[in-house]
Amino acid sequence: MNSARPEIRQISSDDLPERHRFEMWREVFGRQLCREDFEPLPGVPFRARYNVHALPGLGILTGVNGGYRQCRTPELIGDGNADFIFSMVLKGSVVIAQRGQELILDEQEAALLSSAEVKTFTRPALGHVRSLGLPRAMIAPLLPRADDAVMRRVPRESPILQLLSGYLGLLEENHALADPQTAPLIVTQIHNLVAAAIGASRDTMELAKRHGVREARLASIRADILANLSQVGLSPKAVADRVGVSARYIHLLFEETGQTFSRFVEEERLKRAFALLADPTRVDVRIGEIALQVGFAEHATFDRAFRRHFGDTPRNVRRERLKVFVGA
Repeated sequence: MNSARPEIRQISSDDLPERHRFEMWREVFGRQLCREDFEPLPGVPFRARYNVHALPGLGILTGVNGGYRQCRTPELIGDGNADFIFSMVLKGSVVIAQRGQELILDEQEAALLSSAEVKTFTRPALGHVRSLGLPRAMIAPLLPRADDAVMRRVPRESPILQLLSGYLGLLEENHALADPQTAPLIVTQIHNLVAAAIGASRDTMELAKRHGVREARLASIRADILANLSQVGLSPKAVADRVGVSARYIHLLFEETGQTFSRFVEEERLKRAFALLADPTRVDVRIGEIALQVGFAEHATFDRAFRRHFGDTPRNVRRERLKVFVGA
């Protein structure tokens, strides 16, 4: 397990000399640290104060800001950073522009943005925000069509977004992000929740338009399962309690698809395990730990299910996939 100590920083514009505050913030925090440019908004007081958590595979920025426009310019995207940003508005509203679209995010809403493309982020008044920096290589296996989800609103009604927001708030309140032993598990859980929130938003909207409430409900149930795969005791009742239906209703929805709840859970756990085994950033994580991370209590049970599903052992899959990665 990677035990690198998470880095925690507090950054505030209040600490800078008032006369040169914006210029210093723009150069140091903006162009050097975030690789984005800042523009003041006429007649609007500028302020920014953040807690920044840098974990292996995840950046978390939470704080108060307002009175500026933040831009990822054509010049700055030349740095080659193609990672994603999951922007969450806690209080107030922001205006985001990317891909020729403009999106106004209100309180408790979120959207996925791309660092590989020009964008602007305008905060006309003081508010609270949380942004997650997500490495593309770690999100792609969980959300293969992530680029299609850029600039799609995740509404405040999303139960997965509510779960993610509450989880992050609890982690910050309890200072859990400072513990190097739990950091890898926390990062995995947050990646899963982000992917589930984005996927639930997409699937629910599309299915509701095409087929109606039952299919949209099934999409939400599947998204909840994906967000909680690491729970060894994941059950229809646990999911039913979270999404507000009965366990029997969940069984009926899956039966209509020709698949059972337990089979769906197992297949998704195995797919998640395959992605983790093929991830070069997790080469030092033991296979038994990966099995536990995706919800298998016993290594032997995981090994049998993996071989039955993929026709090969987890160890062989990891070795062959890593050979492809290094060009061996």
